[in-house]
Amino acid sequence: MLDSATVNAQTTPGFIVVYRGLLEIVSSEAELVGVLAHEMGHTIGHHAGKAVTKSVQNQQTLASLKQSRSGFGKFLAALTALGNPLGELSFSRDQEAQADRLGIHIAYDAGYDPKALAALFQKFEGMAPSSRKSWDLMARTHPFSIDRVNAVNDYVALLPDRPVRQSSPAFDRIKMRLRAL
Repeated sequence: MLDSATVNAQTTPGFIVVYRGLLEIVSSEAELVGVLAHEMGHTIGHHAGKAVTKSVQNQQTLASLKQSRSGFGKFLAALTALGNPLGELSFSRDQEAQADRLGIHIAYDAGYDPKALAALFQKFEGMAPSSRKSWDLMARTHPFSIDRVNAVNDYVALLPDRPVRQSSPAFDRIKMRLRAL
């Protein structure tokens, strides 16, 4: 856990970092499990490894283009040096959607309500409403929260109905300790 008011969680090699701000806004253990499962989805999807591979490939392409003798090759090297932020962001949004789907399965398989992830995304939407403007989406690594709410709800509807958990007494004790800090 990171003692920061930021509402976030992230995956690093071997760890999932949960920010205090996220723990403060989750209202159920199922919401927290949804976030942890989403972060596990990034690991299962090898997203960090794929990013490193893509970065190395981009550097190799850039080095090759820089050695080019043609003007067009040098022009492409200059463009490549600027990067492809739109392509990289799109790739990140695809990874976020995959991590959401994997997280839904992980939470569901663990016996938690997978709809809780949509409930948390709804909270995110309330904190920072989606502008629905395409130029805003182009600058984002994550899809709009409202789109994620809808995608999670649509995906969860495909799962068989069964009893699921929301919270446990242990989670309630953790929330009380957090409030006391």
